[in-house]
Amino acid sequence: MSIIKNSIVYSLGSIVLKGAGFLLMPFYLRIFSTEEYGVLDLGISLAWLLGALLSMGIPQMIFVNYVHLIKRERTKLLLNFTKAYLALSIIMGFIYFVFSLIPSISQMFSTEIKISIFLLSFLSFFQQVYFNFLKIKNKAFKLALIQTLLGLLMITINVIFVFVFNFGIIVLFLSQVVTLTISLFLFGVFLKKELKREHLNIFKDNNFLGSVKKYIPESIVLLGGQISYFLQNQLDKWMVLFFLSISSVGVYSVATKISALFTLVITLSVISAYTPQLLNRYKVGDVKEVESYSRKRSYMVIVIGLIFTSLCWLLLKTAFLRFVGEDYERAFEPAMILLFGQFLLLALQMRGVFLLYKKKFKTQTLGLTLSLTLNICLNVLLVPRYSIIGAALATSIAYVFSFLFIEYHCLKSLKTDY
Repeated sequence: MSIIKNSIVYSLGSIVLKGAGFLLMPFYLRIFSTEEYGVLDLGISLAWLLGALLSMGIPQMIFVNYVHLIKRERTKLLLNFTKAYLALSIIMGFIYFVFSLIPSISQMFSTEIKISIFLLSFLSFFQQVYFNFLKIKNKAFKLALIQTLLGLLMITINVIFVFVFNFGIIVLFLSQVVTLTISLFLFGVFLKKELKREHLNIFKDNNFLGSVKKYIPESIVLLGGQISYFLQNQLDKWMVLFFLSISSVGVYSVATKISALFTLVITLSVISAYTPQLLNRYKVGDVKEVESYSRKRSYMVIVIGLIFTSLCWLLLKTAFLRFVGEDYERAFEPAMILLFGQFLLLALQMRGVFLLYKKKFKTQTLGLTLSLTLNICLNVLLVPRYSIIGAALATSIAYVFSFLFIEYHCLKSLKTDY
């Protein structure tokens, strides 16, 4: 019951914070052209990739190792990884500056947007870590409240400066920068309290790189998984840009956002509550029983997804066209295909918790890499022939492969170790 309760609480916050853009989408689509919407989505996509490179898998590393350490060691781990991240950010900032000078990138994004992209990528680390700690400590209500307030602030900024002052898409970047800056402040307050509780001095241990050295191999593996996961979910947009146009990216991005509403309402909330709860069950309970529970739930998710997607395809086309407007009507079919893909992704992430518990990071990374390779090949074959529908098919088929791969290795590990 705690998983269900926490999932509901997490979903409320996620809907407002990450769904703020979706709530205003019908209005955006009548103000911004397909080209402008394409620029927006590619900019957010680039910020996501840069954020993964900057973080080096550190938020996930803290999350995984937290339960294995005593309180004082947990705080030291958080402090030292934060210092390491700040050092990495200086290096990556210089690399990004050089990258932004590439003619194709420079022409696509204005200077203001390029700066916003870097700020988004840099600040996202602090929000991820802070939110992860709230999840670990089962502070579901506090997390939902913070997400809701940040989401409402983002909506307010967008409404005022887009619809009243007509500032354009740069506002959609800057509103996210504002909310992430507030998350940075909250992270700082949290870290200060933890340091005070454990009587640690932020300036005392200057050998922070040495302290985190032993975690680097796992961190690199997790980084590989993060990048593979990013490419699995974002590469299709760049393939559409390469084979078609930035206008097609704008239409396709609407399809991805419609399907991603499921991620906001269900996947993020379920996984946020499901992962820490299941990790604890594996630790204190019968692993075979817990694994059987997880497997049955993931199969059920796929069946429900197939039924739900079929009903949406049959019943919601007219409503969809009214929602997005004529310029974006081509987004319906890919949106439905990607919707089923989201159910596959949820099932995949649910099964992946067992490998996370077993610290099978290399297996997870291999699965994502193979799935990514398949995704690229399918995009090359399908996008030129079937346009944005081909991109949606490539992504969903790759999810099927990922699920089967992870399922095979879960069963293999269970048979070998238990």
